[in-house]
Amino acid sequence: MKIKKYVALTLVVLCGNVVLAQKSDLERGNKYFDKFDFGQALEMYELAYEHEKDNPELTRRIGLCLRRLGGIDQSAEWFKKTLDLDDSNPSDMLHYAEALKSKEDYTLSVFWYARYAMMEPEDQRAQSHIRDPKYFHDLQADSLKYFVKKLEVNTDQPSFGVSKYGDGYLFSSAGVRNLAGGEDYAEGLSYLDLYVCEKDARDEFVQISPIKGDINSKYHDGPAYYDPSTETIYVTRNNIKNGRPVLDKNGNVNLKIYEAHKDEDKWDKIADMPFNSNDYSTGHPCASMDGSTLYFVSNMPGGFGGTDLYMSKKTEAGWGEPQNLGASVNTEGNEMFPFLSEDGKLFFSSDGHAGLGGLDLFVSNEENGTYSPAVNLGFPINSSHDDFGMMYEADNESGYFSSNRDGKGQDNIYYFSTLEFMKQIFAATLQSADMMQTLEGETITMKNITSGELRETTLDAQNAFQFTVNAGDELAFYFGGKEYAHGEPIFEHSVEGPLQDTYYDAGNISLSEEAYVASLGKKLINPNEALAQENERRMKAMLELREQTNQLAADKASDLEMEENQDSEPDLAGSNTSDSEVYPDPRARMKNGIEAGLNKEDLNRLNAMMSERNMGNVYFGFDSSKLSHAAKEQLNALAELIKENPSLVVQISTHTDSRGSKTYNEHLSKRRAESVQRYLAGMGITQKQVVLTWHGEEQLVNNCVDGRTCDDLAHEKNRRAEFAFITEEMAAELRN
Repeated sequence: MKIKKYVALTLVVLCGNVVLAQKSDLERGNKYFDKFDFGQALEMYELAYEHEKDNPELTRRIGLCLRRLGGIDQSAEWFKKTLDLDDSNPSDMLHYAEALKSKEDYTLSVFWYARYAMMEPEDQRAQSHIRDPKYFHDLQADSLKYFVKKLEVNTDQPSFGVSKYGDGYLFSSAGVRNLAGGEDYAEGLSYLDLYVCEKDARDEFVQISPIKGDINSKYHDGPAYYDPSTETIYVTRNNIKNGRPVLDKNGNVNLKIYEAHKDEDKWDKIADMPFNSNDYSTGHPCASMDGSTLYFVSNMPGGFGGTDLYMSKKTEAGWGEPQNLGASVNTEGNEMFPFLSEDGKLFFSSDGHAGLGGLDLFVSNEENGTYSPAVNLGFPINSSHDDFGMMYEADNESGYFSSNRDGKGQDNIYYFSTLEFMKQIFAATLQSADMMQTLEGETITMKNITSGELRETTLDAQNAFQFTVNAGDELAFYFGGKEYAHGEPIFEHSVEGPLQDTYYDAGNISLSEEAYVASLGKKLINPNEALAQENERRMKAMLELREQTNQLAADKASDLEMEENQDSEPDLAGSNTSDSEVYPDPRARMKNGIEAGLNKEDLNRLNAMMSERNMGNVYFGFDSSKLSHAAKEQLNALAELIKENPSLVVQISTHTDSRGSKTYNEHLSKRRAESVQRYLAGMGITQKQVVLTWHGEEQLVNNCVDGRTCDDLAHEKNRRAEFAFITEEMAAELRN
């Protein structure tokens, strides 16, 4: 929904009363907000914002209203404004991260999940996202796995929650279009009712009509589930008594699950479930195949977060006490819309597990009462908006789900089917006996045992590789080029058909040192050894720079000595002064300060030499001011250079990448500058020899700006400290 701008008011406000009116708008907005009337609250807050743009509580409330009204992607702007004004509230970070997902800005979203995790480290909503910062790449890799289409019966009113109903279907809607003649049911966004229908050869819903009986009330009815084993419909309804809503202690109307039984061809005998309560909600029912277990959603006390999934078993005494499905399924967020397939898989929606935005659909397997970790179904089943209400047909290859992905804000019903493929991407990662050994750039060859075809590729920085394969292929893999594709392979793989996934990850494949040496006749390179080699290179470059600095200062001192000799009469009387006093060591003059030596041009030459040797920058980890081992080695050499030349002044300029608010990044770059200064101070470098400047995200070295997707290697180039030698005059200007 777009934020409305109200330029005309029916109330005439005198200029002297502007502040009172502003305060009144804010107070009226708060009253509407407390009554859960978020639409009216938003209008008042927008009016107040015209005169009070620097109030973080106001921008926060606008963002919260948009979230409650379904505009989570539009709330991103307002939570960013809030964080720019006040970045101390962890809830703002979480809401901003969630809003960024809905805008498909996943990299920046992960950054804010990480910020939130620093303040709330136990919250699994953040941990599930930062555990693998590039998780969204995997979720988007399934784009060819499913065929998805929006049903033609959808209107601009919400429709969702499909369940099998005999040979037809049962779903909830506030308005549908009847395709095969008959009456359309468009009620102008009033209340949800239950409808029954059939499907045609195109998997479209036809012959739609309201369900018969007393299930549909004058308030919301649905979603519902039909249990064929007991011929019972379980339906979610508002908590109504004697035709009137029942309020809890906070003034809310909660949801309850009711069961209905058939009387001839009508659904009557509607009864309240025993685990319902006036103090919390229950809803979204789904039964097991034999009808003995009911799965549902509730925000009852004692759960993990907002709404959790529960189950209740039916005994001779009735329905048992609800049991929470546990931490593998439930999070601090919201889990809802459970569905149990015929093969026993639990499908549900969640905004707490790592996903693509809003509610995502997940699947979990139950074994001996324990549920496996939830697995995201990926794109295109999931999108950056709400995706929920999965229902699989008996063949487990097609079904229906609901989503508001079309951007119009309403829930619609979608049909999906899994696709069979002729080709698949096979991926794996080689892992040597020494976990620290790197294989990057080495060759691996794949042999098709059936056809004899040989193909090769190289390993990436993570020792990973991939090939495109076909259904039915029998494959052998060899370390090295095609000339090594004989004898015992390092592993084999069969591509079983028919393919129903375009991507298969075989995980880690062990590679022994013996296999490596046998293939290529050389030892693996250990990253620690590579790091040592790089540090040795840098130290050598630093020593060369130091020698050139000494020589430059010595030359300057020598020039000055000649000038002094020209300006004075030589002492020819034969004094007892030694040669070392008459012709002092130029290095001694240099150690007394550059005041007798280097000028701005000389310093520029020094800085150019540092730049040529790639010695000017120290890099930092993501959202960190901690110095790495390599950074400390470089600072050690820099400190020695400064101590040998005590009149040198070094400017430390620190930077961040673009992720995070400008205010936060400015503080982060300051912390990085102070971290470098503290380390140099520990090496004996005084404050007089150092000038600190920090720039936040203002001086990026590439195009990784806000709103642009970059990998972490690109962002890393911006997370840096730069060093430059400057004159005393320049230092004085910077300090002032």
